[in-house]
Amino acid sequence: MAISTKLYFFNEQIHDKLIINYIKDIAQEYLVTEIILIQHLLASPFIHIDETEINILDANWYVWVFTDGKHVVLKLRETRETEFVHELLDKYNGVLISDFYPGYDSLKCKQQKCWVHLIRDLNNDLWKAPHDMEFNKFVLEVKNLIVPILVAVDKYGLKKEIFTSHKNRSIDFMSRILLASITNLNL
Repeated sequence: MAISTKLYFFNEQIHDKLIINYIKDIAQEYLVTEIILIQHLLASPFIHIDETEINILDANWYVWVFTDGKHVVLKLRETRETEFVHELLDKYNGVLISDFYPGYDSLKCKQQKCWVHLIRDLNNDLWKAPHDMEFNKFVLEVKNLIVPILVAVDKYGLKKEIFTSHKNRSIDFMSRILLASITNLNL
């Protein structure tokens, strides 16, 4: 058995198998805590979800994050497959807030796409096609819709009245921009 990990606080060398067993023991010890956290998440009116790829000893893994802003559950998976997410959220009645990963689309709960991810994706696409004037105009329209809402939320907080006050602008955006885009596609 190779010794490849060193605990630097005490200048002690530890076998890989010992570390793996230690992590498994800790995970087992906190299993009840994880169950309680998941119950809190499932009772929440919303859950944010995201996943990111990490490399552990030259193997790619995915860390999944679930949070309601107060409780957090992390899940480590070998793949980006969402079967376990479907099982976990099977009876969830709140709103799932996520990026645009298609693995979330078939979940039964209500969904909202994250504005931070939307803005990032629009910016990335804009950098790829800076001379596409039609896309530039669309991004400007999205900015003109979202920025006043974000400013109001920053100033007054997440209150229903804030979002209600922007309802007419949102409807105008939908009819003017999105429906016009669909009409131009000649469906």
